[in-house]
This record gives sequence, C-alpha cells and structure tokens, in this order.
Amino acid sequence: MIRITTALTWSETLPAASGRYAHRYADGYHEVVEVSVVGTDVHYRTKRATPEIKKGATVAVVPETTDGEWYGPLDDQSSLALIPIAGAAVTGTLSTTQATTDLSAVGDGYYVGWWILVLTGTQAGELQQVSAFADTGGLLTFGEMAGAMADTDTFTLVP
Repeated sequence: MIRITTALTWSETLPAASGRYAHRYADGYHEVVEVSVVGTDVHYRTKRATPEIKKGATVAVVPETTDGEWYGPLDDQSSLALIPIAGAAVTGTLSTTQATTDLSAVGDGYYVGWWILVLTGTQAGELQQVSAFADTGGLLTFGEMAGAMADTDTFTLVP
C-alpha cells in the first residue's frame, strides 16, 4: 500500500538533536539523513551528488545557514509518511515504458524501486514501479502503461 502525505511542517531551523530527519533542498529535492549534533555543530550524510558535494559525503552545516528545510526527528521510517517528489514529462523519449522528465541532479539509478503515479494527461491514475533512471536527460523507465505520457504531463514519485 502506498500512502502519500504532503502536509508536513517544514522548518528552516537546524536540528537541535541527533537523529534521522527529512531534508528538503531549495530546489525541491528530498532525502532522509542521519544528523549528528555536537554542541553547535550540525553534520549530516547526504545521498545527493552536487557539484560542491560528493554523494555520501558528510556535510557540516554552520548555524548561520539553513541549507534547506528540515522535518523531524523521525521516530522510524513510517513516521516520514513517504515524501513524494513532483515531476513532469518533457519532450524527448515518451513511450509506454519510458519518459524523459524534468528530474536531475540525484544520480543514475536513484529512483529505482520507487513508484510513479501519473497525475495529469491521458494516463492520469497509472501507477508503475520505476526500474531505471538516467540522470542525464532525466529518463525514467517503468512498468508498461496503457499509453505514453505526453509533454507537460505531471506525476509524483513515491519511495
């Protein structure tokens, strides 16, 4: 069963205690991270690769910056309530099993095992599991849909 909850209360205040938190960057990218708080130092290990930060790096956040928004701490994985990622199909490869999207900057294969739920267009309501993701071009591969998504069709990805 997939449960999507979008009514989370996000805070720009840095975590004050160690634990697991949901982290949302300004561009909408989400991840669950382990946070270590020692005195006024906040550190977390990121899953995201950016030009400045390597995937899997431990990032120190200084108190003067928020580095996005935070939700938590999380008691366990179920308390996260599955943060969805919004996306849209774009001109390129649009077939019953693939779609070029506006998603990028997370790394090849990041969304494998997630579910794509089409929200608009003729395929609205389709739910398929993602089997591949190519970061360059944002190409998603998923189970076969009844038809292809079209340019600008929107969807949600759920872990």
